[in-house]
Parts: sequence; structure tokens; C-alpha cells
Amino acid sequence: MSDPIVDRERLAELIGRLLDDQATPDEIDTLESALRENAEFRKIYRSELQTHALLAFPRHWQPPSQAIIGAFHAREGFDELGGGDARSESALSAKRSSCPSSTSLILLAAAACLLVAVGVLSQAWHRDIAGYHGESPRLNTNGTASLNDLLQPSIGLVISTPATNVARSYESVARIGETISARWENAPQSNSTSWSAGASLQPGWLRLRSGVVRVDFLSGARMVLQGPAELEIRSPWEAYLKSGSASCRVAEWARGFRLLANGMDVLDMGAEFGVSVDEPGAPEVHVFDGKVAVSNRSSSKPVELVAKEALTSMNGSLQIAKFSAESFTKMDEFSRRAEQSKVRRMTQWKLAADKISRDPATLVHYTFSDYQRDDLQIPNQATEAPSGSNALVIGCRESEGRWPNKKAIEFHGRGDRLLLSDAGSHKQLTGIMWIRVDNLTQPLTGLLMSEAPKRRLEQQSMLWETPLTDAMSQAFDAAPIKMIRWEISNTSDLLFNTYQGPTNVDRESWSTVSTLPLVTPDTFGQWIQVAIVYNADDQSIQQYFNGKLVSRSVTEASDPLFLGHLAVGNLSRNAEEEALPKTSREFIGAIDELLISSRAYSDEEIRTNWNIGKP
Repeated sequence: MSDPIVDRERLAELIGRLLDDQATPDEIDTLESALRENAEFRKIYRSELQTHALLAFPRHWQPPSQAIIGAFHAREGFDELGGGDARSESALSAKRSSCPSSTSLILLAAAACLLVAVGVLSQAWHRDIAGYHGESPRLNTNGTASLNDLLQPSIGLVISTPATNVARSYESVARIGETISARWENAPQSNSTSWSAGASLQPGWLRLRSGVVRVDFLSGARMVLQGPAELEIRSPWEAYLKSGSASCRVAEWARGFRLLANGMDVLDMGAEFGVSVDEPGAPEVHVFDGKVAVSNRSSSKPVELVAKEALTSMNGSLQIAKFSAESFTKMDEFSRRAEQSKVRRMTQWKLAADKISRDPATLVHYTFSDYQRDDLQIPNQATEAPSGSNALVIGCRESEGRWPNKKAIEFHGRGDRLLLSDAGSHKQLTGIMWIRVDNLTQPLTGLLMSEAPKRRLEQQSMLWETPLTDAMSQAFDAAPIKMIRWEISNTSDLLFNTYQGPTNVDRESWSTVSTLPLVTPDTFGQWIQVAIVYNADDQSIQQYFNGKLVSRSVTEASDPLFLGHLAVGNLSRNAEEEALPKTSREFIGAIDELLISSRAYSDEEIRTNWNIGKP
């Protein structure tokens, strides 16, 4: 049969139909004939296959069953054969006479794509994909060519269909890297105030009211989102910008990341670029460095865009736009501003922390500012610090806190804890802790817990700054509420337990108030604020998470709390308890601030502490 005439446009169409698994047998024959007769077409075909494999392989592309050309010629070295080569002719004849099964075709095509993706074929990853044939259109603004001429699609560039129907099977597709003055329209269930640095993101919408945030996709792409903005995160490889502006820098491993907007599909090809969508919804793309491929809804054929070029999508067509980088927050600028923001926030926190320390009601305030590695004690910063309130350090280690140069203390092992004491009874009590939970490894994780004096006397291995006195024992025996335990359950609830029973602890004598799950795996590794407010005057116990009231319980009694001997992050166990399951209380994580006050903080004070202290 005589081969029809094939030009570049027809060649691109045939290759596209082949890769989309839509080519008919006659179209496959036509394509094979064109490739056999034209060496330049073979280069185009090879680069098309390489591009498709590079973009599809990370997304677990199912190769089309008709991709026999790509698989066969990758194996036979087709790109090096001339039109009359005997090996080429016999191979093509064998292909037509005995077609392999669909399964073998798929496996063979996948193998070929994998070889291409890892660089076994001679074309390098960094090759100019759209311009290798010397005829890729270049954009300019000198008026020497019409827009139609300038925006002809680049031959040899294929973009697969975006994932408009996104499967929600991902547990996490991205994380919040850093934030600068971020305010959100929506928020995760576990934290209704804000996403903070380190938060895991599942597919769904981010609605940023104001500020700037960095989003780190698990594919390796990084995005700076400037508020106000609405962004739908679809997968590690794809996002949709409904409004606002976003700049992207993509690591080599993440090439192929795509950012969609209304009528525009931007595919990274090794670039730093920005996309903005104004109020009417007309998107623009500006390339700062490298290159991208841009297509719109009316055509699947993309246009290549390189550094200092820009396009907009108007009325369904791509048009040249004036390049401008000033309207975007680029990655380097964001990093500089983020560092400045951290310095400012830490300065604000120091002023607020000093005010807390000087409050006469403050019993304990550990900021860890004066703590040095291997110090035996952590000094209590409270001006009116009670005797015995400097914390004894058992096994813990110095660590970095919420900001650079902010110290924290880290808990890792079964023995790690802080020990302190306070001999008073208090009708009002506020506890605030800034913690980083790394895991919940047992049924209960201890935050702040008290112990009976006689029990402490049995634990001779533990040394206390203030020795056990008759006064402490008498105060314990006389107290209606003798002990407290503030804990996290392995179901992520915050628990506050009070003990009213005899000295010989009977578990049934404990009363417990709890919250909904808050310290979930999504919060692991993040700095969070937890707070408890006990007020015997109105018989209430209130718990807070990241500045927000999450539970309020009314108690029957209006009795003061006796603190006595306190442990932070762990609880001692006697030999009998060591043999029992579910008695461990080890805290796995870090603490970089602890406050205990003898007055009930208001909702506003808790919220202010969060707003000033959040990283």
C-alpha cells in the first residue's frame, strides 16, 4: 500500500492518538511508514515517547496497548535505522504478521517507558523537548508576527489529561512548610484556628484569607501561595488555582508537576514560574526561570514558555501577556521574609513571657531560656516562685523550640521527666503547655501529674529539691482533691483526672473529663498549645487546644486542687506496677514552655497566648 503524505502536524496527531490508545491499524501503519522514511520524524517520535514516559511514569500511567511502536523500536534501536534497513523491514513485517497479546504489549511498553525514564535511551532528561527540531515557536512582543503565528502549538510536545476527578485515597499529599501572617477561611478538623507549619494536607481546598504560606508537595514541588487565594490540592503532582497567586519551584524529581487554572493547564518542565487568577477569573502564567508547557481547554496542543515570557487565557484562547515578576512572592523572597517574621515573633513572645513571669499568680513558668545542656535543673522564671519549683531534669535533652534559637527540652525514653513541687492548694488553676507530640505510643501519655507524698517516699531513686515534710503529708491527707493527672489518650483525647480517694489509690476514686480527638497523627511533629483551666468558684473545668475552647465540664464539688509533688512527661512506677500493662505514661516529644498559674485565665488570655506564641 502506498503511504500517504505526512507533515509535522499530521505526525503529531498520529503520535498523540497512539499514546492515547486511539490509533487505528491504518494509522499505525501510516505512522510506521513515516518513521521509517524520515530520520527527523524518528527523532520527533522518540522525544514524544520520552516526554510522555517522564510525565506519566510518576503517576503510575497504564501504557496504551497500541504503544507497540514505542516498545518495539526502543528494543530494536529503531532511531538508528534507515528506511531500507533489512532489520527494520523484517521487524515491521514480523510485527504485522504475529501481533503479541494485549498483556505482553502492555508489559513491553511499560518496560520501554521505564528505560526511557531512567535515561537508557540516548536522549537526556534536560533536552529541549519542544525545540529539538529547530522549529518551535518563540514568543516575542515586537509586533513582527501575529498572535496566531506566535502561538502555534509546539510540535513534539504532549500533555496528558489532568486528573479532574481526583481520588481521595491519599492520606497526605502535601504539608504546610512555613507561614507568614496567615489567616484562613477554612481549617482542619483537629485545629479550627489555623494550619501551622508541618501540618499534613489531604486532597481538598485551601482558602487563605490573607498572608503567605509555603506548601510542600510530596512529589518535590514547592509552592508559595499569596492570600487572598483559593487552591485545590488534588494530588502530590497536581493543584488547581481558583483565585489568587502562586509561585512554584520544582525539584528535578518533581518535573511534570502541573498547576491548573480556569482555562489554563501549566505543566512544569524544569522551571520556577508563577500563576495568578484575578477576580474575573482570567489566569496568567509568568516564567521566572526554565520553561513550562501551557495549554488551554480549546486545544490539547501546548505552547512552550521560557524565562521572562508570559501568557494569559482570554475567551478560551492563549494570548501574550506582559511579563512581570513583581506581583508574585518568589521562593527566595518568601524565605527571607519568613526568617524576619520568626525573629519578630520570638521578640513579641519574649515580651509576653516576661509579663507572665511577673504576674504574682504565676506559680511555675519554664521558658527554658536559661537552660544549658546537662544542667541538673531548669530555673523557674516566675517572680513569686514557690520553694521547690525549679524542675529537676531526669534524662531529658536540650532541643530546638518553636523558633530558631528558642530552646526546648526533649523526651525520648522511659525515664525522661521533669520533677518539681508546690505545697499549696488552689481553688483556681491554669496550666498552659507548648508541646510537640511525636507519637502516642501507649494508652496514656503524661503531661502534668501529681503523686502522693508517701508514694514518692517509696521511690528512693528519685531526688527532690525539697525533702518530704510532715506538712506536705498532712496537707495531702486533708485535701479533698489530692491528685491531678493531665494526659493524652491513645485515641488523641485530652484528659484531666482528679483524685478524691484515700492515700491508697483506688482507681474508682478518679474523676475524668475529656475532649474529642485533638492530638491526632496529623499534628505530630507540630508545635501545639494545650491548656486546662480549673475554677472551683463556678465548678468548671475547661480545656483548650491552640487557643480555642474545646470542652467545658461542670463538677459537683467546689474544692481546691492540691498539687504537691509533680511530674512532667512521665510518672514513677513501683515494682508491682512495672509488671502491669497500661501503666506507662511516657511522653514522646518536646516541651518549650510550661505555665502554672493560681488564677483562672479567661478565654481571651488563652487565645492571646496562642496568637503570640504560635510558630
